[in-house]
This record gives sequence, structure tokens and C-alpha cells, in this order.
Amino acid sequence: LTPILLNLGIARYRAGQFAKAVEVLGRFLAVAPDHAQARQLVGVSLVELGRDDEAISYLEQTLSSSQAGTTALYSLGLAYLRLRRGDVGDVAKRLASREDGVALSRLLQGQAHLEEFSFEKAATELEAAAKVSADLPRIHFRLGLAYFKLGRLPEARERLERELNRDPDDFLALYYLASLWEKQNDLASAGRRIEAALAQQPQSVEALTLAGSIFFKLGRTAEAVPALERVTPEQPDNSEAR
Repeated sequence: LTPILLNLGIARYRAGQFAKAVEVLGRFLAVAPDHAQARQLVGVSLVELGRDDEAISYLEQTLSSSQAGTTALYSLGLAYLRLRRGDVGDVAKRLASREDGVALSRLLQGQAHLEEFSFEKAATELEAAAKVSADLPRIHFRLGLAYFKLGRLPEARERLERELNRDPDDFLALYYLASLWEKQNDLASAGRRIEAALAQQPQSVEALTLAGSIFFKLGRTAEAVPALERVTPEQPDNSEAR
């Protein structure tokens, strides 16, 4: 019944249950270690889980495989980027050489520019990617972040809200929207967004610092003080929180 494990792993992957996909497909690979699709799905799932070091050993084989999927190549490039390895450009070129990989290539290059704080270049690449496909992974968040850093706040708000329409629990989209609303002095909206962000990651030092600032401006000092008091032991040099 080994093939059932492959089908179950694919189902777990498509359902977004990446940890379960890794577990099931790992059992399958113990029996069929050279199965290309299973190896790629494990690698992509590990990247989705943030386990980039583990993912690379599964995904690097895609560079020499004629069966390499564009999603696997993109995930490899993303793992390289987050680990600050110098192979991202090669992966982007390989994606760009494939008709179904052009958008993912632009997306990957846009993310590389974000990491380098080259926000104009990031916006250009990400806009080009979004024109090819508006369904790329987290494309609206990344464009929203680039616009936010450039001070193009109306465009940032529109993109971040679109990301939340996809995933209402996206922590970073909620966090940056809260910061955006604070900058525009809409403190009620900022308060709602930061509360939602903290519901997702209650230990986030960045979110607690922003929450303290927003609550203070709203006159909710009884809530601002405990939020900020949770920050200072973690970041004793955080002058804003102190």
C-alpha cells in the first residue's frame, strides 16, 4: 500500500498541511528514495515551514532534473535567499528560461531586492510579476511592503488589504497595516489591526512595541504599559519602548 502514502502526502500538501505532508512523504521516501515528485514536495513543504536548511538537500536535485517543477525551483531560490547564499540569481535565470516560470523569477528577484533594501527595484520587479499573475504566493504583501517602505501609503494599504482578503490571519500584513494607519493618524483602525496581529503572535516584540505606541496615543495607558513592559526584558536597549 506504499502508493497510498504518496497520494496522502500530496493531499496534505495541497491542503496546506505542510508538517503532515513532510511526515507522510518521508515515510514514502524511506521506501522509494529516488521518487522525484515526493522529494520536491517535501522540499517545498519544508520551505513553507521555514526549515530552509533541511529543504535544500531535497530541492537542489531539481537543478539537474528534467522533471523539476517551477514551484520547487522557486522554493529553492527562496531558501537560498533566506539563508543568504549566492545561488539565487542562477535559480532566477533558470525560472525565467521557462514560460511558466517567468512570474516566479520576477517574484524571486523582487524579494531579493527587498532583502537588499532596494525598494524601487523591488517594486518594479514585483509589479511585473503581478501583471503576469496576481495569484503568486504573497505577492500582494510583498508589493505592499515595498510601497510602505517607499512611502506610497495608499498603494501599500490596497495591497496589504488584498493580502488579508486571502488570509485574514497574516501576521505581517496586519502588523504593517497597523503601522500604516498609525502613520495616517487613524488610531482606531491601527488599534484593531495591531490587536489582530497580537492574537496571531502575542510574543512578537515588534508588535508589542507598536501596540504600546498605538494604545498610548489612544489613551489606553492601562493596556500600553503591560505591552511595553513585556518588551524591555527582551530588548533592554529599545529606547522607544522604554
